[in-house]
Amino acid sequence: MLNRLKYYSSYIHISIIISIINEYIPAITSSIITPLPFFIFLSKKEERLHNVSYASKTDLLKKSDIISLHLHLNTKTKNFINQKNIKILKKNAIIINVSRANLIEKKAIQIALKNKIIGGFGLDVHYKEPTIKNDEILNHSNVVSTPHTAGSTFDTYKRVIFNCLQNIEKKLNNKKVNWKI
Repeated sequence: MLNRLKYYSSYIHISIIISIINEYIPAITSSIITPLPFFIFLSKKEERLHNVSYASKTDLLKKSDIISLHLHLNTKTKNFINQKNIKILKKNAIIINVSRANLIEKKAIQIALKNKIIGGFGLDVHYKEPTIKNDEILNHSNVVSTPHTAGSTFDTYKRVIFNCLQNIEKKLNNKKVNWKI
């Protein structure tokens, strides 16, 4: 199981991994998480090797106990979870969003929390950052929030510093800089 999870961790920042929990951790030795990749492209051999198979977005949302979003925000991923498809989630599903707030339609998550459509919501991103004092989403007992620090790892800091230095050098040499803000 650990090898399978380690394998998928390399894909986590470019994909969505939605997992089904088969058991509630009674035996660590058994395989308790079955990854169902979406947006990950594996060969048939890799699928067999890691005991996974592809599923449609609808099937993933219907079957998943835990939905963890790790996507870039763009026109295809904006409102990836919305008022229409949030209704097909399992009643006790947990949604975790550590990427961009607008991957989940704000009204959809507000309704889902208010009407107890989902079991919980974990977020490391907010619709307004820094978040507002009386954010309605944070007033629910089944919400866990962190201050947008999920990507704050030693490796990330090294990359950021390297990219900054590289951009300074490019600017000094009158070249186009990357990730201009």
